[in-house]
Amino acid sequence: MIMQRSSIRFPFIDRLGDGHTSFRYTGPVMLSPNNLVALAGASIGNDIRAGTFKTACDAYANDGHGNTFLEGTGVGSSKADVRGTFRVTSSKPYALNVFKHMTNQPSFSSVGNLCDHYISLYNSSVTKGVHSPVPVEGSVLLSTTPILSGKDSKMSLQPPKHEMVYFKGLTSEVRAFGQFRKVLHTGLYSQLVSMEIPVGGDIGDEVHTVDQVLIFTSGEGKATIAGKDQAVKASDVVVVPAGTQHQFINTSKTQPLELVTVYSPAEHDPKTVHKTKEEEDAGKDEAPEWSQQSKDSNEKNRLVKESGGPYENGDDGRHEKK
Repeated sequence: MIMQRSSIRFPFIDRLGDGHTSFRYTGPVMLSPNNLVALAGASIGNDIRAGTFKTACDAYANDGHGNTFLEGTGVGSSKADVRGTFRVTSSKPYALNVFKHMTNQPSFSSVGNLCDHYISLYNSSVTKGVHSPVPVEGSVLLSTTPILSGKDSKMSLQPPKHEMVYFKGLTSEVRAFGQFRKVLHTGLYSQLVSMEIPVGGDIGDEVHTVDQVLIFTSGEGKATIAGKDQAVKASDVVVVPAGTQHQFINTSKTQPLELVTVYSPAEHDPKTVHKTKEEEDAGKDEAPEWSQQSKDSNEKNRLVKESGGPYENGDDGRHEKK
C-alpha cells in the first residue's frame, strides 16, 4: 500500500569531506493514515503525525506556474501544516520524475533524537552524473506551534462563527492522531477533541464536572466507570456523566487506543495540543469563560438567535443571507 510522508530536514556540515552533506536532523514526520502497520513501524525513531497530501501518491506535482510543490494537512487541521514549493535554478531543467526519484530515497535513523546517525542515500542512477542534484530556490511552510508549545496558534480563542465545521474521515478506523490530546473544535455548549493513548498508557483516573461522550476509532482498551469495567474497541461509544470517576487504559500490546470525545460544555483551552499525558499534567489548560455560559445568557448577549442570524462582523447562520 502506498504511503506519503513529509518532513523538514536540516542538513549538517560536510562531515565526510566529499563536498556533500547526507547527514541531517529531522523533526516530526507526517504520514498518510492508510496503513496501521506502516505507521507503527515508522514510529520507531520518529515523531509521526497523520495527514493527507496534495498531490496524492506523488512526491511533487507541477503547480502550472513552473514550480513543483507538495502540501500536507494534518488530521484535524483546517489548513495546510507543511508546504514546499521549488523552482530549478539550473540552466538545464529536469523532468518532474527526477524530483520524485530524488525524494523517494531510503533513509536510516537511530532511535530517539540522536543526530549523528541520520543518513539519506542519494546514490541511485537518477541522482548521479548528469542527473546529480541541482540548486533550487523556493519556500517552505511548516506549522510547528502544536509541536513546540502545546498550543495550536491556528485555533481561535473566540466563540465560533455560525458556519459548518467539517472533519473528513475523523472516525475512520485506520488513522494515527499523533498526540495524546488535540482540541478540534470548541463551541458554546460542547467541545470536540481527538485522543491517542499509547501502548501501555492510560487517560488517568479523573472526575470531570462536565458530561463526556467517547467514540473509539481504533485499538482496544478497558474503560472503568464508577468502579465498573468494560472492554472497548473501535466503533464503541461510552458516556461518562458529569461528576463520575473514570479511567481508560490501552490494553493492546501493538497499537494505540484512539478516540474522539465530546465534552459538554468544553473542558479544555481551544488551542490545546498535548503530545503526551505528562505534557498535559505539566501545563495550564482551562476552557474559556464564554464556553461555560448558560443558554439564557448566550441568547441575552445575542450570541444565539432563533432566527439563525445575522450576527456581528458579518457572521450569519441563515441559509439565505439578507
